[in-house]
Amino acid sequence: MIRCLGYDPSSTLGGWAVTDDCEPVQIGIWKPSKNGLSPIDRLAEFDIFCGFLMATYKPDVATVEVIRVSTSHDTTRALSRFEGVFIARAMGAGAEVIEYQVGQARAALFGDGLGTLQKEQAFAAMRSRYPNLPWLPQAKGGMDQSDALVPAMCWREIKERKVAIDAEKKAAAKAKREKKKAKQPS
Repeated sequence: MIRCLGYDPSSTLGGWAVTDDCEPVQIGIWKPSKNGLSPIDRLAEFDIFCGFLMATYKPDVATVEVIRVSTSHDTTRALSRFEGVFIARAMGAGAEVIEYQVGQARAALFGDGLGTLQKEQAFAAMRSRYPNLPWLPQAKGGMDQSDALVPAMCWREIKERKVAIDAEKKAAAKAKREKKKAKQPS
């Protein structure tokens, strides 16, 4: 059995999900203990929470969304910090960390044609597929739970796609170097 812990980064309400052999086991959210905490205090609470998740679930694999650059530098910086804490805790617990983009995960789980599902559609699909999980309402963390569960369920496919893409990039770079070398005079 391979256990995966997925996390959807947020500095205020982050979803997490656990799968065993890509089947859902548990979902939840992290949120600060109270309003008004400083960014550093929220980060410290999140670090403790990540330690709890790692000790409780002992993941072999951890998935985390690649942070996209936002128009707000403060938002990007905050999300990157939370992503970094999760990655450090997962690696410290011995888990293999797999970063993904949302479209990759949705395409891997729902099929290439549905990789562009919007967050709300993916949440509805996951909630109907797994009605026995403790889903929160959509606006109260349910979509964050879904965004953590999708990649936790399909981490193998994400990893395989990344390996294939990396191999293609290496082959293209090698061909470009060889072509450049062939044009050089002897």
